[in-house]
Amino acid sequence: MRKPTVPMSYFGNVVKDLLSKPVGHAARLIHDAVARVDDDYFRSFINFSSSKEKMEGLVPSVCGGDVVLSPHLKVSSWLRIPFYDMDFGTNPPRLFVPSYQRVEGFLHIVPSFTGIGDVDAFVPLFDKDMGSFIEGVYYLE
Repeated sequence: MRKPTVPMSYFGNVVKDLLSKPVGHAARLIHDAVARVDDDYFRSFINFSSSKEKMEGLVPSVCGGDVVLSPHLKVSSWLRIPFYDMDFGTNPPRLFVPSYQRVEGFLHIVPSFTGIGDVDAFVPLFDKDMGSFIEGVYYLE
């Protein structure tokens, strides 16, 4: 069975919709979503969170401590997202880096700012593991 090819420019209908319309469209979507957060919304949240029955089985999605995936590795490739082609009115970014996450073993691969096909890999590590990482890294020119 043959897999259909996905164009390199495809990375989701929502993003395609945002990029094909003026910035005002994105601003309107954000404004409308924020406007829906009203007193009824918060009361609904409070009712939900005060229900012991509903809260059982939920797991925290954010934690204050370090998260270790080791010995597993989670790789997130953002190579198809054209960060350096995006211009929201202030020119394209000079550099793109993923936000900091305290998750050891979560590797982000993004297009390099060099623009010649290189990739940058962001590897979050704990301080105690940096020495071992540096010893095992090789640089190719």
